[in-house]
Amino acid sequence: MANPIYILLTIFTVAAGSNCVVQEKEVHQIGSFFELGCERPRGDLVTTFLGPRGNDLLGNRENTHTERDGNAILRIQLKNFSDAGTYQCISDMHCWNKTIELFGITFPHMASEQRQTLNFRTEGVIKCTVMAQPQPIIEWSFNGLRLSNNHEAKQIDGSYFLIKKASFDNAGNYTCMAVLPGYNISRTLDIQVKVNEGQLRCVHCMKYTNNAKTASRDLCSLGSSQELKFYSCTTTCVTVVAFGMEEDGSENRFVLRDCGDEFSFTSSRDLNQSDLESLKRRYDVTSITAGTVAVCKENECNMRSATYDEVEEDRGRSNAGSSFCHHVNLKIIHLCLMMMMMYITDNFDIDLM
Repeated sequence: MANPIYILLTIFTVAAGSNCVVQEKEVHQIGSFFELGCERPRGDLVTTFLGPRGNDLLGNRENTHTERDGNAILRIQLKNFSDAGTYQCISDMHCWNKTIELFGITFPHMASEQRQTLNFRTEGVIKCTVMAQPQPIIEWSFNGLRLSNNHEAKQIDGSYFLIKKASFDNAGNYTCMAVLPGYNISRTLDIQVKVNEGQLRCVHCMKYTNNAKTASRDLCSLGSSQELKFYSCTTTCVTVVAFGMEEDGSENRFVLRDCGDEFSFTSSRDLNQSDLESLKRRYDVTSITAGTVAVCKENECNMRSATYDEVEEDRGRSNAGSSFCHHVNLKIIHLCLMMMMMYITDNFDIDLM
């Protein structure tokens, strides 16, 4: 029984060894088909088709096996980049090799990456996983407009897009396009991104006026509640109000309200001189001499503005702006009295002391 075993081993060595006929290399695109064929000399009874990993290709139902003009032909679909490599056709004492190279673009995580979520006011990454051969060029667009790197967002690792501080403006339709210029091939992945709301809602505004008729009101609350745009904050809602008087008696008033991004205030207090100078330089406001900052912290209130106590849906909620605005009104009255006293003293030569 020893001799038959020896003969079989010898046949395998010849068939799968270095004596294989090397066929011309072919280059194919991902998703295409190619035909692996070999002659069947008279007397050869068995034909075996092997893939790049030594796997039996006849066991795959998607591959079609036929015979044509005395040749054994196997039609094979190239689905993944792992399908690139050397294929073999073996029939008894004969062997043929064919090397396949692949090019193309795939999105292996398309199903999971078409819907993504960012957290409000935190750093987030929009993912677009691309597999391509050769290396592609990745282009991003948002709501139809091409994106480029800036101080708020940038492309990282080729196919990921980093949002440094997510806002509701970052929600929308993103397109990740991979391009192989030499092959005139591109593929796109459409991504829908939403932004989770934070727990604290805040009116986001910045306004300045020198009109005495409106200066005594909270400028962020002008108009109906339906016209105001609310933002969700993760930690605090900060309101800054500064005011002063022009020579003609008109009052300047500056109001800034946001989620604490503009200034790092952590508690309610009066503005100091350094704060006022910073406001003047940063926002080009003039003649402001005093002011106050109010900080509403997460889980302590759901702040809209000082005048929202009458809004039905907000009743019963703490509102840090209310006491703050009463405090500001008293300061305005005090400032006006001081200016009147100075005017009387200068023009009527009266010693008030």
